[in-house]
Formats: sequence, C-alpha cells, structure tokens
Amino acid sequence: MTFLINSYFSHEFFFIIKMFKYQFLFVLNKKVVITHHITFDKLKKNVEKMSDDELEKIRQRKVEMLLKQQLMPNKVINLHDINELNKLTKDFPDKIVIIDLWAVWCGPCKIFAPIFEKLQKEYSNEYIFAKDNVDENPSIAQYFGVTAIPTTLLIKNGKLVRKFVGVMNYDTLKQILEKLKS
Repeated sequence: MTFLINSYFSHEFFFIIKMFKYQFLFVLNKKVVITHHITFDKLKKNVEKMSDDELEKIRQRKVEMLLKQQLMPNKVINLHDINELNKLTKDFPDKIVIIDLWAVWCGPCKIFAPIFEKLQKEYSNEYIFAKDNVDENPSIAQYFGVTAIPTTLLIKNGKLVRKFVGVMNYDTLKQILEKLKS
C-alpha cells in the first residue's frame, strides 16, 4: 500500500509506504524515515501539523536553490581581471571556482585545455570553471603567487583551496573533484 500526499508545491511530495502492520516507510524530499508502531492516521496528523511558516521556509529554500542553479554559468568563463573573480566568488559563495591559468604560447597549456573543457561539461552543476590568460591579465596569477603555467586554482569564498602546477591528467583531477563534491 503506497500513499502519495502532495504538498503546496508541485515538485515536493511525500511517499508513505506501508511495510508491516504498524510500520511505514516515510520519504520526504529523498530523505527516508522508517516509523515504528504508528498508525497511518497518526502519521498523517503529524504531517498536517507542519505550520505555514515551516512550509514557507521550505518554499524559500527551494526557490533560492533553483534560482542559483539557473544563474550559475554553464560554460567556461574567460576572466579579464581580479574583480571578475571576486564577483564570481561573491555571487556563488557555496561553489568552488576552478581557474585554469594559461598562455597562448604554452605547449602544456594546450594539452590541458581539452581536459579542462571535458571536466567542465561533466561538473558544470557542481563547480564554476574559468580560464585566465596570464599574458592578458596577470593580476590573478600575481595575487595567488603563480610563477609557472599551466596552474589550476580551486577557490572558494575568495580563498585558495587547492593549487596544482603543471598538466594534470583527467582521472586525477576527476578524483579530486569527486572528493571535494562530497
């Protein structure tokens, strides 16, 4: 026996699955709770007790999350100065900005470019990817003390989280991004 109870929002719902006589599997927004020794009527009353304020807070969090996802860049951003980087980290404080510092004349940078692009396509929902040509804009490299390229910077809230100098292979960088994601 499965019950589907719609809430005030079309994208939010409860699943209640009867498992045994007085045990229910209660799923709300992908979170699973197993109740013990409770009747369905009692469980339904607990769900209905949720106040309008609590529901409004849930709605606000959902709206904020959806807006941020829609506004988040889905392509590699070409940075032109440190102010653009500061704006990115301010606009998305909970996201890590991954910057590829490169130059046109740099052979290893040309090797790393397709790896960076591939990772951007895979992780565009979790991270913000940006590139900075150090010949055109040395301010970011100077700010973070970069003396060799290619260098990959991982920045959150304007602070350096990790720094990698040289070409990184796809698998290594993917493992690092997976660890940071969790």
